[in-house]
Amino acid sequence: MCWKVEQDEKSLKEVFQYPDMTFPFFVWPDLYNLFFDHMVDAHWHYDFEFSYVASGALDYYINDTYLRLGPGDCVFVNSNMLHLIRQPDDCDSAIVLTMAFPTTLLAPDSSSTLYEKYFQPIIGNQLEGFKISSGHPLGQEMAALMDELLGIVYPAFILTSDTVSAPYKRYHQQLLDNHLDNLATDSGNKISPDAVARIRKNAEEGLAFGYELECMKRVIQFILLTIKYIEGNNSGLFWRTGSLASIERARGVLAYMHANFHKKITVEDLAKDLGISRSECFRCFKRFTGKKPIEYLNDYRMLKAAQLIRETETSITGISERCGFESASYFSKVFKEKYSVTPLQYRRLG
Repeated sequence: MCWKVEQDEKSLKEVFQYPDMTFPFFVWPDLYNLFFDHMVDAHWHYDFEFSYVASGALDYYINDTYLRLGPGDCVFVNSNMLHLIRQPDDCDSAIVLTMAFPTTLLAPDSSSTLYEKYFQPIIGNQLEGFKISSGHPLGQEMAALMDELLGIVYPAFILTSDTVSAPYKRYHQQLLDNHLDNLATDSGNKISPDAVARIRKNAEEGLAFGYELECMKRVIQFILLTIKYIEGNNSGLFWRTGSLASIERARGVLAYMHANFHKKITVEDLAKDLGISRSECFRCFKRFTGKKPIEYLNDYRMLKAAQLIRETETSITGISERCGFESASYFSKVFKEKYSVTPLQYRRLG
């Protein structure tokens, strides 16, 4: 994620702290090879989210739906849907453009005509989202809009914001300093050189007057294309196939892990907490994350440990204790086995 995100560990709900909270909108690039563990962990939020794969590939989970996204593919995630994204092992260069905004950007009141006519039909049914494969005309239009939006607000919107945390500012400054010139070429020209030029100008001169109106114009076009795609009954649509109870169970398992990862956890603990069988716990977890419960737990511990190493001055011993490892020496051993550097070396790299 590109801005500061507050997450309720009990529900996994994320609350975006947009760079300008009075204008809740943003679009940003993600280079997954720069992410620790090359992934964005499971979460959900009220905001609509659109992503466009400019380069590489992604394994994308929305509730219990699995998608493999390739270059040129677009994906829409509906409000309140649990989703997890990772760069697959056979890819080392995923570049993704993502846009997010709440319905309140265009319809502040849920009783308004805009909300009832255009947003409620999307949110109020069992639509989880859709994938538009590369080459589809509507997908190409969405990709072009995303490219334009990127050039309008990025990165000045984030680098000058008080709501964006220091680590994410550093991440985007790194993109600007070391990767901007490669964005267009590395993504196979999916990100236009014109957008890259505008990005550099934004960094040097700040946001142009009227950028909010330029963004709103394109967001409205996005909504129109979304409704057009849904009404066209395209095969890229996917609907909730599992029961609402199974989705809530998955949220519950993940939330329990996120709240208790520093403790010793067994599959029996997870099943007991949710009131389900051990076998159902395995099925539920595999369906929603593509991993076994303890495999996910260990990866999540590593993710949290890396975050603490990168963002705090806490000792390695203290971090190993906070993240549920038996000892600092064991933590350092498994960290190096997985990431080829020791925790101290990783801190120096940051």
